[in-house]
Parts: sequence; C-alpha cells; structure tokens
Amino acid sequence: MTPIIHSLLETDLYKFTMWQTMLHRHPQAQAEYRFVCRNAPAFPLSELLAQVNEQLDHLCALSLTEDELGYIGRLRYIKNDFVDFLRIFRFQRRFVRAQVAADGRTLEIVAEGPQVHVMGFEIYVLAIVNELYFRRADQAAALVEGRTR
Repeated sequence: MTPIIHSLLETDLYKFTMWQTMLHRHPQAQAEYRFVCRNAPAFPLSELLAQVNEQLDHLCALSLTEDELGYIGRLRYIKNDFVDFLRIFRFQRRFVRAQVAADGRTLEIVAEGPQVHVMGFEIYVLAIVNELYFRRADQAAALVEGRTR
C-alpha cells in the first residue's frame, strides 16, 4: 500500500483553529460526520472499500512530529495546551468506519464519537477517496479533457 496521507498537517490550517476551540469550549460534544458522494461515479465506490480501510488504518497510526508540533506552536493563536494535546493525539480507528451500503454500490464512511476526535477525519477522508478514485481513472482521457477545457 502506498500511503496517501503522510502527515497530519495535510489538512486546512483553519481545521486546527476550530479543533482548538472545540477542545477548549466543548470538549464533551459528540458528533457524526458522513461521507456522501454527490456525483455519479464512473464505477461503484464500494469497490474502493478495502483500500479505504487500509488508508484509514494508516491515518490512525500517524502522529505529529516534534518539528510539526513546533510549527503549530509558533502560530500566535495556538495555545500551549492544545499543542500538548496534539503531542499525544492519534485518530482512533474505533471512531471511523467504512462499509458498503445496502445497495451494494455505495461507499459509506462515518466518523462518530467525541467531536474533538472525529472532526479532523473530514479532510483526510475526502483526500483518500479522491486519490483512490482518480488512481483508477483513465489518465490519458483525463489529460485530453483537461487540454480541451
């Protein structure tokens, strides 16, 4: 397996500011996030299930390095206690599940649990599904279409 996500910094910066706010103001909040594909895919996304699960396992093994924590800690609006939280943080696999829907074609991905533990899955899940989907795309046809546009 070739990992898609290599660092927990591969997200939008504002996610860290939102995360910090949730930790400080609403640490008990529970949440549920669902992946929903709003387009008609070229193939059933359920075919990606095994690869999505591998990528989620990998994501949950990642943690921030000291260099990455140093970068985050130098941002003037990030508090020291949040950096301490990030130092020990890892996504928990028990809070995210990927499965095939009852129709046999739809890929369902749900992150559910304490909001400070599940809100971060959003960007990574989108990146994982997007990358896996386009790895299967006809690259030559995509290039022709891109040049046409």
